[in-house]
Amino acid sequence: MFRRIPFALALTAFIFAQAQQNPEPLKTEQPKPAAAQAPPAQTPASTPGPAPAHASAAPADLQQKPIKVQVNEVIVPVTVTDEKNKFVSNLDANDFRIFDEGREQKLHFFSREHSQPVVVGFLIDLSNATRLHWKNYQDAATELALNLLPGDNPKYSAYLITYGNDAEVAVDTTHDPEMIVDKLRKAKPGGGAALFDAIYLACHKRHVVDGEPYDP
Repeated sequence: MFRRIPFALALTAFIFAQAQQNPEPLKTEQPKPAAAQAPPAQTPASTPGPAPAHASAAPADLQQKPIKVQVNEVIVPVTVTDEKNKFVSNLDANDFRIFDEGREQKLHFFSREHSQPVVVGFLIDLSNATRLHWKNYQDAATELALNLLPGDNPKYSAYLITYGNDAEVAVDTTHDPEMIVDKLRKAKPGGGAALFDAIYLACHKRHVVDGEPYDP
């Protein structure tokens, strides 16, 4: 029995020595990785608030402020006829009332233009539709030109535009009736009827007499 004790001690010493040579690694608790932090919430950029009332009032006032223009005189030509289409020439300023955008305006000046020029436009149809009665049309237009243009009075003038397939200013504005009569006698009908072209020429391609009311 006493012999086994030293062996047990030696075995214990051997185990202890092995433990000293191969120590177990220390198990330390590793810190857990921190949870991923969410990025800070982004708030929308604050938009600038409305400008102070006193700052925006000035531009608004400038935009709404009406433009005032002083006009010394506005001429309104007027022609008055009766129920029989005859001219009425004995009217005075008290017989007229002028309104501008619903507001009555005061008349500062009134006159009768007895010397205003008279311009007669002859637009003669040379289409095939006039071929059958062309002689009657021709004679009537010739007589009308001679009656409306005295020739010796510069107040009266006329122009002649003929239109068939094309429109043409045959005689520009003149005081001489013979120029118009000569063109009427030489005219011959045939073709289409370019009426709208003739009206355009009458409004834009003829000579305008000084003092003639003109608003095409």
